[in-house]
Amino acid sequence: MAISAVDPKPVLIDCDPGIDDALALLLAMSEPTHLDIVAITVVAGNVAAVQTERNARRLRDLAGRSEIAVFGGCRRPLLRPLQDAAHVHGETGMDGCGLAAPQGRPSQRHAVAAILSAVAKQPGQLTICAVGPLTNLAVAIVQRPDVMAQLKGIVLMGGAAAAGNVTAHAEFNFYVDPEAARIVFESGIPIVMHGLDVTHKARVDRPWVDQLLTVDTPVTRSVAGMLSVYNGGVDGDPRGRPVHDALAIAYLVHPEWFGGTDCHVAIETNNPDQIGRSHVRAGADIGEEGANAQVIFEIDADRFRSYLAGQLQSL
Repeated sequence: MAISAVDPKPVLIDCDPGIDDALALLLAMSEPTHLDIVAITVVAGNVAAVQTERNARRLRDLAGRSEIAVFGGCRRPLLRPLQDAAHVHGETGMDGCGLAAPQGRPSQRHAVAAILSAVAKQPGQLTICAVGPLTNLAVAIVQRPDVMAQLKGIVLMGGAAAAGNVTAHAEFNFYVDPEAARIVFESGIPIVMHGLDVTHKARVDRPWVDQLLTVDTPVTRSVAGMLSVYNGGVDGDPRGRPVHDALAIAYLVHPEWFGGTDCHVAIETNNPDQIGRSHVRAGADIGEEGANAQVIFEIDADRFRSYLAGQLQSL
């Protein structure tokens, strides 16, 4: 049956919580009228996969969304050892959150199997929002390209047309598993890419946190606690801190706040000095290969920040 304009959009969120992932997941779970979260799958990235799975369930408990299934996924990148970002997010991945251990037990089903099942159940309708390394998606594409070709699309956070944040060239998610990112971008699946070029335009700062705390809830206190730790704390930079992954969720609900360009994106996997770099070409520079992604460069940052605060306060 076709989905009407008023029905929530079916979405699977693949993530590696992670403080910015935490904000993204909480934002998504605050939008049941717009987003039907069919599953949350997790991967190794910001911290090890066992911890990212625990963190996803802790956030599910915090949001009161126990009906959402969480599936643990790939525990290392395809070809490389994991290089995590515990120095940014803390050893737990969500230092400062103040949350208890998760309820229940981990699912015994692997994230890749869950992804393939979800796509097969809703061919042409399901969007995957991927905000961590793309290992789970790449494995699913390699295992069953016929099934993954039935995705409506992938909305992801990763990459950069300009400078990186791990190296001069590479953004973290693509740097951690460049081979996986390459598989995804060469898959032919429609992609919307939110890279550092746009996420650095929508930072949250101390006044934003203070405004968030005018509504005192377990969610707002937890978010404020995490942002006090995140990459040295929100007070550590007068510009504030980017909350990268939350932009991809906001795009699912309010794409009209964003501006993008059709581009060809190629992921560097060979040059050791530029591993994980996303080579972004637009316009006449695309050449015969054609566009394989819409790359987002613009955002109405004020509306995004107001929306993010309001939705977090509503949980």
